[in-house]
Amino acid sequence: RLLLLVSVYAGLAGAFTPSLSPSLRSAAPSAHSASICAKSSAWGGSNSVTARLTPTPGTHRALFGAGGASLRGSKGRGLAALCMKDKVKITEDSLGDIVSKVEMANALDPQSHSLPERLTHTIQQLTDLKDAIQAQVLIAEEQLAEKKKSLSLLEDRIKRLSDDLQEAEGQDMIDHTKVHPALIVGGGRVGTLLKGVGHADDVIVRSTSEFKYQLREHPGNAPKDGPIYLAVPYESIAELYEATPQERRIDLVYVGTHGVDEGMHDAGTRAAIFFQVESPEQDETYGKVSDPGAMSVVCGKWAGDLARRLMKVDIGTKIGTEEQLQVAQLSYLVWICAVHTVGKMHGLIHVAEVEKQKGAEFEAMLVELGNAVVQSKGVDLGPDYVKKLRAYTAGLDARVVVKPARHRMFWNMSQKARQDKLDDPCPLHSKALKKLKAIP
Repeated sequence: RLLLLVSVYAGLAGAFTPSLSPSLRSAAPSAHSASICAKSSAWGGSNSVTARLTPTPGTHRALFGAGGASLRGSKGRGLAALCMKDKVKITEDSLGDIVSKVEMANALDPQSHSLPERLTHTIQQLTDLKDAIQAQVLIAEEQLAEKKKSLSLLEDRIKRLSDDLQEAEGQDMIDHTKVHPALIVGGGRVGTLLKGVGHADDVIVRSTSEFKYQLREHPGNAPKDGPIYLAVPYESIAELYEATPQERRIDLVYVGTHGVDEGMHDAGTRAAIFFQVESPEQDETYGKVSDPGAMSVVCGKWAGDLARRLMKVDIGTKIGTEEQLQVAQLSYLVWICAVHTVGKMHGLIHVAEVEKQKGAEFEAMLVELGNAVVQSKGVDLGPDYVKKLRAYTAGLDARVVVKPARHRMFWNMSQKARQDKLDDPCPLHSKALKKLKAIP
């Protein structure tokens, strides 16, 4: 477009400046001048090139709208002032026409100004326009930044209110839930707790064969429907899942593990439990319960039933969304792998000792495993998950024990990175498992 503009000025100089093109006084217009006149005919109404240097009111209306000021009366205003005041929309397609038309209205006299002077004048006008638009861009960017900030604040407020709503709805569900007779698999500390705070018709079974018999025959007062609590170690989950009829899998409630294997999408109710149950003393129905963090989350069909049972022993259980449950499950997995590994490495007996005596090392492994979760799962554990897990650890008296199966997810991450010739995402954890000979 700049070349076109230069050509226009060159043609105008040749047509109207005798000193630049003396032969044009008596000769017919050149082909170049003719093309300029032809192009100019689209701007004005007369066959005179001189007349086209002053656009008609119709031309002005076409360029700036019916309400714009006359270009004839705007001489000297400058291209920037004219365009900005009349809100001219400049596009790649329209820029050439705008420059040409406005320049005609504000052009220097070709009889008294050389081509370089006129080009310098036009460049200055275009520069003024650019500067004016740039100023508006900066203002718009500032306004956009403010709007984005407001949008972020609104999104944060909506999220917090949505969390409040979820919590309120969960509490309302707990308050209006009546405990249903349940089949409880596992007679350990958690299983006996669930029965002790549950329904009089709850039944506990301790083996897969007994479990199958209960589901098939329903002896005595055994419930024919309702929740099926799997208060068993992680290693027993798959077998019990396969032993459960398809139509009853929606009733499964996982309380002895903190994750469900891939493929168990119809697994029913899942819980991430952070409380601790001690072995019962003589004549006790269930052992002492500790819940220092109130971080347990449950999600699914029988979430209200589980939360209602746990509420009887002051265990704070949140009925959450799938996303909240996943965060809780992964947070627990990070914690249990870190605290027991560090504790075992140093021969400690109870998890609280890990926080008290090896807090810095414990925190380093929490951070390492937490970062691995973020990178592999895309799940944000929250800005203060390390602080919460350390505070939770300080309030527990559980014994340190390393079960290799619990560490499988992180070990597999490390193995895959090694195969792909990448850095181990969990070097502290991998080194500890090798030293402890606890490779899953």
